[in-house]
Amino acid sequence: MASILKHDTVSKGCYYVKPRRQEEKQPLQIDNLFVPLIRNQEPMEWVNLRRELCRNVMQELSDVVQQATSESNAKVIQQLTEHALKSTSGGQKLKAAILCDGSRNTFHLRFFEQLKERLYQLGSKRFVVLDLKNCSDLKSCFRQIKGGSFGLGILSYNMEELGESITLVLQNVEDCDRRLLSALMETLNMISQKSKEYHVYLIFNLKIPLELFDASLDSTFFSHVQPEVFNMKATTEILESMFTLIDENLSLKFGWRTRKLFRSMFYERSWSVEKVVSCLRYGILTHFYGNALSPLPYLIESNQMEAISPFYLSVLRTVPSFQHRIEQMLRDVGASTKEYIYDLLENDDVFLKYIKSNFQELERREKFLREHVKCWQELEEHMNRSIKVTFGEYMEMFLEGLWLESEEYQRIRKDMLRLNSRQAFICMEHLMKHVFSGLRVTKGLELAEELGELVNGSKGKYLETVEMRMKNYSGTEHTRKVMETGFDKSILRYSRWLKELVQLLDEEIEHGRLGTQGIDGYPFYEVFFFDYRRPLEQGFLSGHQRSIIHSSCMNPEYYIGMQRNEASLKESPNRSWLPDLSILYKLYSESGAFLNLYDWYMAFSENLQVSSTEEQSQSQSQSQRPSKKRKLPEEPKGEDEGEMESETDSEKDIDMDEKASTENVELQSRFLFGLEELRFLGLIKPTTRKTDHVMKTIYHH
Repeated sequence: MASILKHDTVSKGCYYVKPRRQEEKQPLQIDNLFVPLIRNQEPMEWVNLRRELCRNVMQELSDVVQQATSESNAKVIQQLTEHALKSTSGGQKLKAAILCDGSRNTFHLRFFEQLKERLYQLGSKRFVVLDLKNCSDLKSCFRQIKGGSFGLGILSYNMEELGESITLVLQNVEDCDRRLLSALMETLNMISQKSKEYHVYLIFNLKIPLELFDASLDSTFFSHVQPEVFNMKATTEILESMFTLIDENLSLKFGWRTRKLFRSMFYERSWSVEKVVSCLRYGILTHFYGNALSPLPYLIESNQMEAISPFYLSVLRTVPSFQHRIEQMLRDVGASTKEYIYDLLENDDVFLKYIKSNFQELERREKFLREHVKCWQELEEHMNRSIKVTFGEYMEMFLEGLWLESEEYQRIRKDMLRLNSRQAFICMEHLMKHVFSGLRVTKGLELAEELGELVNGSKGKYLETVEMRMKNYSGTEHTRKVMETGFDKSILRYSRWLKELVQLLDEEIEHGRLGTQGIDGYPFYEVFFFDYRRPLEQGFLSGHQRSIIHSSCMNPEYYIGMQRNEASLKESPNRSWLPDLSILYKLYSESGAFLNLYDWYMAFSENLQVSSTEEQSQSQSQSQRPSKKRKLPEEPKGEDEGEMESETDSEKDIDMDEKASTENVELQSRFLFGLEELRFLGLIKPTTRKTDHVMKTIYHH
């Protein structure tokens, strides 16, 4: 198995065996960051440029994260400061805010720093964070609160001696003893009642559902505290605003594959925003320190095409997207096409112009998609949709070219079929101005005129679809049809008009400027966009080694086929070769949660016996050839010859029994050795429920 794990062979969905390095080469180290070389032919100018570009993009990402967190936290901070400065009516209870955070918001530190600065500006200069998880009694609580103003005894705390108000943030409230929490609230309320000028403002940083926290409190708590709930949805807002700012401000562009990975980390794997940011940073480092062609967009944008050497041009000709475009051009071969392909492959000047034009086309396409996203978001505003598609989701589907087939677009289509005439007028005007192009503009004008005639012809000059009129109807289908026949004809015509509008929108998406081609269909897409998921999955997803083990055991010929003995290949070239571990793993993957060792052994031995019998039958069929000689009649055997044959048969039976016993011992040893390897890999473990069974620990999907 060590030989299997030595080769990391999963690369962009393809299997290959990495060549072994003949001699060790010392990598070039700059500021403790690894800079890979292309056959030691990369100049130091390019290395320094890549390092500088990486630093710039990392700084851009830091600015984006800071801006996203500040903007998202500002709403909650404004509400908290207004609540903190609001005067209480009775003044008999502590004023408190319960800050509900339904997910893991790892930007709490920045949030409370901003809140502290805001309260300091408004005059509240005492800000304390109390971790209740580390407090066992009231004394330990007040030791953290005192900060030089409190004494050691609880009875000596006097609010007038402080000379200032205090804002107290309670962390890990869900992990503390509820009796301690009630006693702390009673003591703080007693201290607060002694002062009329100063007050205590409490903030409960809650990470569990509010219902669970409310059910664990007693009447003592509510007799001293007057809480108000604030729903902090900063985590999701931070993520979505961060994706929007990355598209607008980051010089490095991410492809739809990496975008899906970042989004799945948060929404599917419930990772924190900070971990998504760390994955973004790792992707930036991978692009600039793992892709020697990463400075190319900067050189083209700054008109430094002469810095691209012939060696890099030869490397660019091996890019998969460029080779795919050459294949497409070869399908439509003409005299001019052949000459142009020859110039692209041989003439560096023509190739440089081709690279620059593709870069400009990719830049225009990406900019158009960002502007188109804003058009669709405005369309959703005009439709008054309750659930809206975010900017990042739009960009992901537009870059992939699957907007027409997406579930989000199908929901928008259904909502468009329910629009009233007023909303339809606004949406039609928006579509004509920002979305429709080409022949769809003429059809759109015709539909707009038809809508005006329908509305002017109706009595109330306001139309709704049949579905909206029959929204709350609960009768039979027959009575529904009867009721629909009683509607005004303009309503039925308006419903058909909306269907024609949706069909025109489908046609625009498929054949218009948006199209159904993904961004990865353009040449040199890999150079200008970072869309390489493999290093991110290796660094952040725990299932990478599991997938390596699974693929190597299911397809061992792609991994260790090169190590197979050449002599065995010459002796039996048609023999089906599989390692014992691979056979055991295939049987392992077909079983349930518990594996019977005896049944597993019998299936393993039968699998090996089938392969050996197939090999014997192949060898016998090759050795036995039809003879053309005439068969002679057999002579009758004597008594002595019969006794000798019986003795030889008995000796053969003894030899076969000994051979079978040795084969069984060998099979058992091979089976036990394979079990030990599976246990070492962590795929099985013993169970106390059944002594002759083992339990599976991994289920590969």
